[in-house]
Amino acid sequence: MENRRKIKVLIIEDSEDDAELSRLELRRAGFDPVSARVDRSDELKKALAAESWDVLLADYNVPGMRLRDDLREIQTTLPDLPVIIVSGAIGEETAVELLRAGVRDYVPKTRRRGSP
Repeated sequence: MENRRKIKVLIIEDSEDDAELSRLELRRAGFDPVSARVDRSDELKKALAAESWDVLLADYNVPGMRLRDDLREIQTTLPDLPVIIVSGAIGEETAVELLRAGVRDYVPKTRRRGSP
């Protein structure tokens, strides 16, 4: 197996299939992801405290979570943690607002390689 860079990824996602697609994209990019998936705010808080993450990938629309509120928790707990929104359900205006709020990047789900 080729040398791959290990990366610790926290994934906010309600779909395990979509979380697996994110891991697949990271592997295609040459990474060896070690990840955890959360879909509730209380799980997010525990995961942030339990591990030092390299990046957080977040779906914007996860039932039971308010990402805007959770972003404040993330920025307070781990202010240097890069947050990337991976979502197919937000418009440009919301994406810009999130970028202004400290999100590093936004990747539409429909733009990932191998997606329709």
